[in-house]
Amino acid sequence: MAKVFVSYSRKDTEFTKRLTEELQKSELEFWVDWEGIPPTVDFMKKIENGIEESDVFLFLLSPDSAKSKVCGDEIAHAVKNNKRLIPLVVRDVKEDEVPAAFSHLNWIFFREQDDFDASFKKLLLGINTDFEWVENHRRLLVRALEWKNKNKDKSFLLRGQDLHDAESQLALNTSKDPHPTDLHREYILKSRHATDQQRRWTTVFVAIAAVIMFALAVYGLNSARLAANEAERANESEQREATAKNLALLKETEAKINQLSALAMSKIDQSFNEALLLSVEAYLHAKDNKINDVNTQSAITKILQSNPGLRQILLGHADWVNTIALSPDQTILASGSWDYTVNLWDISNPAFPVKLKTLEEFTGPVESVIFSADGKTLATSSDYELILWDVADPSTPKLISKTDGYYTNLGFTLDGKILTSLKIHSDVNNVVVLFDVSNPKSPVELTQLESGDEELDITRIIFNPNKNLLFFSRSDGSILAWDVQNPEVPVMLSTMNGYGNWVYGLALSPDENTLAVGDGGTIIALWDVTDPAAPSFLSSWSGHSFAINSLAFSTDGNTLASSSTETNAQVVLWDVTDKSSPIKTRTINGHSLGVNVVIFESRNNMLLSGSRDGAIMIWDSVQPKTEMELGSIDGSMIDMAFQPNSNILLSVDNEYRMTTWDISDLSNPVKLKTQDGPASIVIFNNDGSLMASMDFDETATLWNMKDFSKLGTITMSGETVNAIEFSADGKILAVNGEKVVFWDISDPKKPVKLSTLPQDSNEFSDLAFNAEGKLLAAIAGNNVVLWDISDISKPSRLAVLEGHSNQIQSVVFNPLNPSLLVSAGKDKNIILWNVADPLNPQKADTLANHSDWVTSVAFSPDGTKLASGSYDKYVNLWNVSNPEVSILISKMVGHVGSVGTVEFNSSGGFLASQGRSGNIIFWDITPESWVQKACTITGGDLTDIQWKQYFPTEEYNQTCEPFNIVPEESTLIPATGGDVPSYLEVCTASQTPSCSEPTYDITDLFCIDSGSYGLYTLSPDTTFEVLTPGFTCINEVENSYGEPRISCTGPADTNFQVSFCNSACTNTLETSNQCQAGFGFNTAEGCCAPVTSTSNGCIIETLALPECE
Repeated sequence: MAKVFVSYSRKDTEFTKRLTEELQKSELEFWVDWEGIPPTVDFMKKIENGIEESDVFLFLLSPDSAKSKVCGDEIAHAVKNNKRLIPLVVRDVKEDEVPAAFSHLNWIFFREQDDFDASFKKLLLGINTDFEWVENHRRLLVRALEWKNKNKDKSFLLRGQDLHDAESQLALNTSKDPHPTDLHREYILKSRHATDQQRRWTTVFVAIAAVIMFALAVYGLNSARLAANEAERANESEQREATAKNLALLKETEAKINQLSALAMSKIDQSFNEALLLSVEAYLHAKDNKINDVNTQSAITKILQSNPGLRQILLGHADWVNTIALSPDQTILASGSWDYTVNLWDISNPAFPVKLKTLEEFTGPVESVIFSADGKTLATSSDYELILWDVADPSTPKLISKTDGYYTNLGFTLDGKILTSLKIHSDVNNVVVLFDVSNPKSPVELTQLESGDEELDITRIIFNPNKNLLFFSRSDGSILAWDVQNPEVPVMLSTMNGYGNWVYGLALSPDENTLAVGDGGTIIALWDVTDPAAPSFLSSWSGHSFAINSLAFSTDGNTLASSSTETNAQVVLWDVTDKSSPIKTRTINGHSLGVNVVIFESRNNMLLSGSRDGAIMIWDSVQPKTEMELGSIDGSMIDMAFQPNSNILLSVDNEYRMTTWDISDLSNPVKLKTQDGPASIVIFNNDGSLMASMDFDETATLWNMKDFSKLGTITMSGETVNAIEFSADGKILAVNGEKVVFWDISDPKKPVKLSTLPQDSNEFSDLAFNAEGKLLAAIAGNNVVLWDISDISKPSRLAVLEGHSNQIQSVVFNPLNPSLLVSAGKDKNIILWNVADPLNPQKADTLANHSDWVTSVAFSPDGTKLASGSYDKYVNLWNVSNPEVSILISKMVGHVGSVGTVEFNSSGGFLASQGRSGNIIFWDITPESWVQKACTITGGDLTDIQWKQYFPTEEYNQTCEPFNIVPEESTLIPATGGDVPSYLEVCTASQTPSCSEPTYDITDLFCIDSGSYGLYTLSPDTTFEVLTPGFTCINEVENSYGEPRISCTGPADTNFQVSFCNSACTNTLETSNQCQAGFGFNTAEGCCAPVTSTSNGCIIETLALPECE
């Protein structure tokens, strides 16, 4: 999301407040100078910082702002920093008074006579449009067209860095507007092929030249020696030829693998599942051939991140998926397709969905599926028949009955006795049919509802089982509401007018008060149907560029999902909290053809979509994280650091307090201890025993991390500390104020001053020691100054590293290569320096992939990877094992604002980044894990046909078979320890049934020991209630295992509470004294008593039997 700076005249304050209120509603970050510039802070410096940190500079143009000197200075600073300028005309200005910076730009008018809402929409479009991608899209297209117009002459293809940048742009922006064209993809793919082919020929020519040179040398030798050593020379020649041949073959293999990676990325929009599998195959082929090909890793991460929130792809249909439905307990999914089948899926564990059964009794495409309220009956319809199924055991469904006819849009009443349907006729108008299915073996048609106008046809129906209300749409877009309480005598309640187009999508909110309507003219409308006899119109808007064919409300009713027939296969999520003004919150891409149906799943906050590409995709509807994210810490963090050799992270919040976190489980960090500061920056020594914090005054503080206690303080008299750094051996702390001072901290309680850099060091802003402790790098504006500190008592300047064009923000040495230094800054560049000769340092490589300031860089512990964070919101991961040829592995996106600190944990297993918005994200940087996640998402392996297409000479392999994970059968452990008690055992002959809702006999704690699914054997006639939010338990009285039980789902290794009541007996206490939460039943004494227990991981162990009081 772009950050906006607002420049205005004080006379336009009222308009500015209205504008910023709307910006806030649109979740845009903005900076306005009324937001608290302290009187003691330099006014223009604060203004300039606000402009520098923004993406867009909004200027409210009026006669007063045009003349304002302060506004003029703000404009000049924005132009100097290349900010995007957007002028908003608040009041008319004479042409000769308009600032020159805006004379060539398009203005957006916000005058009193202008439509504010329409203008604001234009403003949002201007703010959010990625003009850099637009320009890259245009530039690539111009070059591609030139290549095409020149009969695809190879000399017009991309080469070198141009090709690398184009491939990155294509992969990262494939879902953005404007979308890449087929010509884009063909041009880049051909360029890659030509480059790889040229590389192969170069290898061959080099090998041939080597052989020729060797032959010439041999020819010039003495003939006698030639005869004597002829056999040996022949053998050596053969070896060299074999080496050259192997090298050429290896290069050819590497080229093919790169082509495969490029092909995988080009498939993202065409077939996401295929793209994932091809990227995995490229990685596996590189691994099998012992090629450390970073390009394959890059392809996997780019594809994984292209669809944030995608968790699973279900492949089981050979044609369009027309319809999907969930069982009432949300564990069984039914999907119907044009392939004449219905599939039943077990999605009780959404990470490991399982296809249970395929129903093949259909003679036409399946149009509709629906479960009854008790989940035991499934109704399905096709072009030729309506079939009822017994799915009490979904793994062995049984056909109950079949009714001829073309039916669709099915719905059950709550008691399951009435089935509603839309009957399609080819020669006359469609009708709504109500069936009596109280005897499902012999459905009886009760009545038919007609459109009420012979000129109009019925297009869609939706049924509200709680109120026995039925809504159907007609071909003119109108909606009719019917009361079918008496299904034999339905009563029409009202008519809602439409927009003259057929309606393809209908959805009812969970509270049953809002009806969503989507039509063939791209319009989505909301109606208040609280009183269905008097519905009222709420709002309407254009949702897609093609007909809307499916709508669905989230469980809380605050989100509406819509899909359409458009070929870009988008699903759009709308915030409908304010029904009068819905807001688009997210666009989901992933399918390659139009999406026919969307539904929400309530247990895990998932969204399911079925498409014409034959796939069903399962999405996280709440937190659309990419698969690269391992977890996060939300808050207001301004800095962080990993404690070496531990699972502890230290963070600093915006109140300058320090907090330690246990990150053993990255998905669930645990706060340990908070310590008051003040602190702004924190760093650890090499073994993690000592921590230093930088304060906001003239001090730096040393801390003992064993007990988080303060050890000593370093005071820089009269100097504000702005940088601190430990030496590699942890014995010296460098502190920068107006000068850099080295302190001996062998005794951290009594730091001893050792020496000071020359006086002109007051320009330094950050410091870094190399691993040998002989060099110090210090940032000085646009340069890095290198110092010899081999004799710490006499530091001397060695060289100045010049290469950046703007202020440097971060500098760091490689932990294993003391001669490799990296710097990064506001010029968007990262420079790798070879300082092996510190008097004559050389630039090794420049990494230019970020589109904004680079704020932080960090090396992995093994020195082979580099992470960079930027104002462009990206965290980049680079392979720098060869510093002269660094390769971008991944661009990781997850922060909503700019990125501050980046750091690897001490094992190098993952990476953390701190966002300027205050959160910390943990990133997966392990290629094997990326492959595992790709295989977890995919719906299966490459088909035989696909394998022969891509690997015609290789034997078929199941790509993901080595990475398949079989979920463990989890068990539900009683948190009070021991065996699960049978609650019938507490009954005696004298007891009588007296249990009634909501009072319960016994309350117990349980936990799921692994995975997210557990079982608990339940006595007959026992009812229960789950008391802990986030957990769901289902009564499986007639489950397929032949035993009564409840199945529970929820977060793993977490305690939750369930209350039980058996209707056949109660305990000996009075009803008012029955056991409540935290109490257990003592069978020996016949009473409820507090349970004394201790936590031991997940399980809470009872220390003693509850004692009666």
